[in-house]
Amino acid sequence: RKILENYVSDKKYMAYYNAVDLFYSIMNDKKMGIDVAPSEKFEIMLTVKKDLFVYGSDEAFLVFTKFLCASSNNEQKDYFNLFLNFMLIVRKEISGGTSKIRAVDIMLNLIQSQEEVEIYNELMKNQ
Repeated sequence: RKILENYVSDKKYMAYYNAVDLFYSIMNDKKMGIDVAPSEKFEIMLTVKKDLFVYGSDEAFLVFTKFLCASSNNEQKDYFNLFLNFMLIVRKEISGGTSKIRAVDIMLNLIQSQEEVEIYNELMKNQ
């Protein structure tokens, strides 16, 4: 039983890692001006979706699905916050509920500019 629990736990953390890694790689490609064909990321996304369904918590699965639905619409909608929510859930689960990281901390890590984070937050307030 303990071996099975460890196996599932390892798979869950790997699913979370792969989801976050995919997001970072897409963000990096965009920042570097690299046009990546959707088919190149499609296989990775299918694996991430499958692994989150099988191994992720209900909360992580539902928030990630909400992010996917929002990001696949052609609307100019802010889906960045939905992914931040997913990342917060991942941090909470990996830390055993002790993580003190906030969405703004993750944004600062991603954007690397306090000024741009503040501009983004102002834009979101005005929508």
